[in-house]
Amino acid sequence: NINGDPVAGEIASALQAERLVFLTDVPAVKGKNGEALGEISADHAAELLASGTASGGMIPKLRSCLKATLAGSSACIIDGRKPHMLIRELTEGNCGTTVTGQHLRRS
Repeated sequence: NINGDPVAGEIASALQAERLVFLTDVPAVKGKNGEALGEISADHAAELLASGTASGGMIPKLRSCLKATLAGSSACIIDGRKPHMLIRELTEGNCGTTVTGQHLRRS
C-alpha cells in the first residue's frame, strides 16, 4: 500500500511545479487550538509536525507540502468534499490552507 501524498510531493518537487494541491476531507489545516489556518509558512508547517499538532493523514500532506516549498512551489490543502473547490482554488485561491516557503505571520 503506497500513500500518494509523498509521491505527489516528490513529483511537484522534481517538476518545480508552481503549485501542489491536496484535496482532503477537512476544510483546512488546524492549529494547536483547533483553529483553521488559512496561510502558513513552511516553518510553521514544520512546527505543526514537530509538535504533534498535525496528526493522521495530515502528516504526509504537510511533509509533502514542505518538500514542494523547498523546490520553490506553493502548496495548498483544500476540502475536496465541496463541489468545485479545485477550480475555485486555481482561479481564486485561499480555499483551505496555503503553505508557502516564505516566513509569514502566524494565522
